[in-house]
Amino acid sequence: MALALLGATLVGGVIVAARLVESRQRQLAIIRRREGELSQLSWRLEFALASSNIGVWDVDLATDKLIWDARTKALFGRQEDERPFYGLDDWMSVVHPDDRARAVGQHHSIARGEAPVAGRGGSWGWSGT
Repeated sequence: MALALLGATLVGGVIVAARLVESRQRQLAIIRRREGELSQLSWRLEFALASSNIGVWDVDLATDKLIWDARTKALFGRQEDERPFYGLDDWMSVVHPDDRARAVGQHHSIARGEAPVAGRGGSWGWSGT
């Protein structure tokens, strides 16, 4: 009786372990597929950015520090190995004087959590996000 109980426990444990291994294999297959999709999307984005000579940058809204990629640095006449962070003043120095007030206003709207949205008929407005 005890031997039968021990055998049943062992078999049950093996079945649970096999199911866990199968589940892990399915999860790994999903991860590999998604990594492939991400790699393809990354390649397409890089190709589009390189083809159009567009730079990418991020802004930390709490500090107004800008993080520029190599293309953005080149577009703004900076060397690739220059400092990684720039301030909002660096950006504003290359914005046309006629556009600065509007650019600063839009920056502050975005910092408050508002975003530009397209309305019906081609009009644009600002909406809280």
